[in-house]
Amino acid sequence: MKRKIYLLMTLLLAAACNKEYVEEEAGREIVFGVKGAENTKVTAITNANLPKIHVMAATDGGTTTEWVREARKNAEGNYSTGMYWPLTDPHYTFYATNGELEINNIVMEDGVAKLNVRCVSDMLAGYIPSGTFNQTNTIVMKHILTRIGDITVASDKGYTLTDISVTMSDVWVEGQYKIKTGDWIYTRAAGYFPVHIGANDIYVIPGTYPISVRATFGKGDYSSTFTLNSEVELQEGKITNINITLSNDPAVPIDFSVNVLDWDATDVTVTMS
Repeated sequence: MKRKIYLLMTLLLAAACNKEYVEEEAGREIVFGVKGAENTKVTAITNANLPKIHVMAATDGGTTTEWVREARKNAEGNYSTGMYWPLTDPHYTFYATNGELEINNIVMEDGVAKLNVRCVSDMLAGYIPSGTFNQTNTIVMKHILTRIGDITVASDKGYTLTDISVTMSDVWVEGQYKIKTGDWIYTRAAGYFPVHIGANDIYVIPGTYPISVRATFGKGDYSSTFTLNSEVELQEGKITNINITLSNDPAVPIDFSVNVLDWDATDVTVTMS
C-alpha cells in the first residue's frame, strides 16, 4: 500500500513539474511593452526612466481581480511580470500604473478598476481591454495628472509690479482615477495652494481652479497693493505655463485744465497841467 501511494505521489509531482516546464517553454510568461506619453521635461516619466510598473490582471470582462504584480524592465526593454498565461481560457484584461502600491494602489471596487491617487509625482495609467495570448502586449501609458509649469505676471498698463504672490484655491490633490473611462472621484482638495513666480513642477488633478494675484502697482510717485482674481483651466496630461496679464489701471492722475484769459485792451487818458 505504501509503495502504491509513493508511486502515485511521484507521478503527480512529475506531472506538475512537466506542466510548469511546458508553460515556460511555450513562452507563456506575461510580458508587456510600455509606450509612455512623451514629455518635454526631464523630471517627467518616459520609457527611458520607467524601471517598473504595477499590473492588475482581471477576468470577467475586466471586473474581477486575479492578481496584482510588479513588472520590471528586462534586458529587451519589456516588462516581465513573472506570471504565466493560464492553459485554459487565457484571457485577461490588464490595468497598469507606475505608482508605488503603498501610496497609489490599484483596486477593484464594484467591478471597476480604480487607481488611488495622491499628487506627489507624475502618475501614469494604462489599460488593455483584452490581452493577446503568448505575445508581448503593449500598454499605452498616459499622464493622468496635470502639471503647473512656468508662471509669469506682467502689467499691460505700464505699471511696475512688486511684492507679487500667486495663489490657487480648492485644488484637488487626492482622488480615485477610473482607469478604463478616465473619470475622477475627488476625495481631498487643498483650500490654499500657493505657487511660485517662475519655474514650477507641481502635479495636481485636472480641473478649472480659482487663481489670485496680489501685487503692488507702481507708477511714478503712485504705489498701491491690489488682489485680482480669475480662474485657470489645467488639462490632463498637459504642462500648463500660466502667463498672467494684469489689466488693472488703478492710478488716477491729478490733472488740471488751464484757461489763460485774453488781454483786454483799454485806453486811459491822463491830463497833466
